[in-house]
Order: sequence, then C-alpha cells, then structure tokens
Amino acid sequence: MGFRFELLIPIVAIVFTFSVPIVAIIVEHFTKKSKMRVMEKAIEMGMPLDGLSLGDKKGPRAPYRSGMVLVAIGIGVIILALVIGQMEREALNPLLGAGSIPVLTR
Repeated sequence: MGFRFELLIPIVAIVFTFSVPIVAIIVEHFTKKSKMRVMEKAIEMGMPLDGLSLGDKKGPRAPYRSGMVLVAIGIGVIILALVIGQMEREALNPLLGAGSIPVLTR
C-alpha cells in the first residue's frame, strides 16, 4: 500500500486554509507589540505622540487591488490544474476553465 496523492490535495488545502488566519493574527500581534514599544520609548524620552497610534491607518486602497487578487487566484488555480492534470488527465480542462474565470473577470 503506497502513498496516495489524492489524499494530499485536501489535506494541504485544509492546512493552508486554517494557517492563513492564524499567521495573520500572529503578525498583527507582533506589529502592535512593536508599536507599543516605540510608544513606551517615546513616553520615557518625553517626546510627543503625535504620529503614533495603535489603530490601523485606513488610507486609500490601491485602485486595482481587487483585480490583482483575482488574477493571483486565477493563476494559482491554473498552476494547480497543470499539476493535477499530469496525474488526472480528465481534470485538466475543467480546472483550467475554473482558473481562467477570475483572470478574465477583471
């Protein structure tokens, strides 16, 4: 009984799906922690806290950001289609079609 590649795809998908929010929370925690250290040093030195805050500064978003995200998702699905298509030939065309939808919508 050898290693089954068809089990690898859902396992990797589930692991990455749950790891992305966890990594985002950890990065946000350390970012706020470093901002707090800078604020503490500024208070100790008696400097004003004019430009320092713990809240996120919501500036204008890049105008093409949603399009770039859709293109990246589409390219990822197309790469996945090429990899899976080498093992399962019947899955290549439907996955290529699914990957081209987000690329072509923007």
